[in-house]
Amino acid sequence: MARVTRRLLYWLMGAYFRLQVEGLERVPRDGGVIIAGNHPSLLDGILLWAVSPRPVRFLIAEDMYRHPLLHPLFVAFGCIEVRRTVSCNGEALRNAVEALERGEVLGFSRRAPCIFAARCDRSSKAQHSLR
Repeated sequence: MARVTRRLLYWLMGAYFRLQVEGLERVPRDGGVIIAGNHPSLLDGILLWAVSPRPVRFLIAEDMYRHPLLHPLFVAFGCIEVRRTVSCNGEALRNAVEALERGEVLGFSRRAPCIFAARCDRSSKAQHSLR
């Protein structure tokens, strides 16, 4: 399902935008890798997901992750919920690290690490692992 959805999304985005994708050969064929968008917008994530040669698991803020229409898609595509309402996002960070250790592709916008760093105290393992 994810592969078909990505291809359909790529086709739709290509019909609306003039997509020019470069550098896909730099994405490793296997092993854990992080793909990051350079803008804090929803569109970056959608485009990265659509053009990536490998399935991408994105870190998604809880307010978007729990959206009634989008939640089933995020679950189906293995997205990782990042909670802004808890004191530390250890679970989200653990899930992200485990995904990378399993050789998966992890995607996030440039603002995602701020969520971890701002919500965890200085002595937590999550904070130190971001340095």
